[in-house]
Amino acid sequence: MSSIEEVKANYELKHIHRSKILDITNDLDDLIKLVRTGEQSATISAVAMEDDHLEDHVLRVDKCMRQLIDMEKTLGDQTAAIKTVTNNITAGKKIKDITKPYHKLMKERETAYAQLSEKEKYFDVEKYVQFRQAIWSVHHPDEQLPPLAPDNKDEDLIVSTTKLSLKCPITTTWLEYPMTCVMCKHTFSKNAIDDLLMRRPAVPCPIPGCTTVINASMLVHDEVMEDRVKRAKLRDKHAPATQDVSININVFSTVNLTSNITLVL
Repeated sequence: MSSIEEVKANYELKHIHRSKILDITNDLDDLIKLVRTGEQSATISAVAMEDDHLEDHVLRVDKCMRQLIDMEKTLGDQTAAIKTVTNNITAGKKIKDITKPYHKLMKERETAYAQLSEKEKYFDVEKYVQFRQAIWSVHHPDEQLPPLAPDNKDEDLIVSTTKLSLKCPITTTWLEYPMTCVMCKHTFSKNAIDDLLMRRPAVPCPIPGCTTVINASMLVHDEVMEDRVKRAKLRDKHAPATQDVSININVFSTVNLTSNITLVL
């Protein structure tokens, strides 16, 4: 009979333990969803404060938004680290204690993130650009967002201009209860996209040129877009009937990405 010491010495995590370890990532995914909800709430709050000319409050929300972006990055790194360790277990590597390789991986990721510049952490992050654009559009609905890093000379950075439509591409009317596809970032009125999905479980994105095939699980309620539509409707009451209902946005991309890029909402 083996002694306790021998059992401990020979113990290692097996493939059968993989699913239990991966259960932790489900909890992390739930936390990431909460953080993203917080990011949407922060955007809506900042827009309302900007509308009331509460600049100091907007700056505080901006700081919170950056903290949420940092938090989402950390949670994503934690998920990636756990998956790396479980993949090593599956590959047959002898691992007795998951915490050691996990903490090693996290330390590497934390160190790398800490060394990034403000531009790399935030100004190149699409959701932060979206956040700043939403604030800018309150008092400049028809103007482009100025570069967040005006002194940047990175040749890989391309700043292009596009327009974010506030009308559903299916109905061509105001977006109603906007639903955004997490894959292609295109937005539709809930009833319109639901009607298409009632006929088939998955449909090609209605936007011309988009190759994404959309199913119901890929759609999320877009509260930020809903707030933009609400504010645009109020502006439209006092605007000429021919006004184009859209918002100018800056899309930041790098030369090695496809040119067909849209803003994450």
